[in-house]
Amino acid sequence: MYDEVAICNLALTWLGQKPITSLDDRPLGLVCKEVWPLARDAVLRLHRWNAIQRQAALARLDQAPLLGYQHAYKLPADCLRAWRVVDRATGEQAPFALFARDLHSDAEDPVLTYGAREEDTTRYDPLLVQACAANLAWTLAYQLLGHKAKAAEMAALLNSKLMLAKNIDGLEGEKDPPQEQVSSYVSRRWG
Repeated sequence: MYDEVAICNLALTWLGQKPITSLDDRPLGLVCKEVWPLARDAVLRLHRWNAIQRQAALARLDQAPLLGYQHAYKLPADCLRAWRVVDRATGEQAPFALFARDLHSDAEDPVLTYGAREEDTTRYDPLLVQACAANLAWTLAYQLLGHKAKAAEMAALLNSKLMLAKNIDGLEGEKDPPQEQVSSYVSRRWG
């Protein structure tokens, strides 16, 4: 099981840096502490990871949507990505749209399947740990080292770790809905 410090140390090792003992270590621990939540959440949004899959009944909001749907619902506070809405009244999947932190749908009694912001990294699959560490290393590469070649090396590492983690994770449970290629995610940031 890997905690945040272990994941940061994996990223730092790939960058050729010394390990930290705490996220409060100066200066590397503090940099990791600042960047880690964004690096983690970015990876968690990329795929329908089994480790972060949750379901929740949604609470209806008082205001009605302006156009397109009959009802507005509040998303769970930990929702990083909405995957599917099923109306318990009909048992069928219901179309929906997101507006800010609200979900709009015609479903009368919706249950949302979603990806949660799971901060307990000990719940992650080892391959998800590596993908998160690779994203952290890629994010830190230019910030820490100011070296574009190292950032490009970490981008390649990130792509390979994400591809492997997504493929293995996708073998368990339902198939993932079609998604954009991971490589285009990386190329948009460093293209």
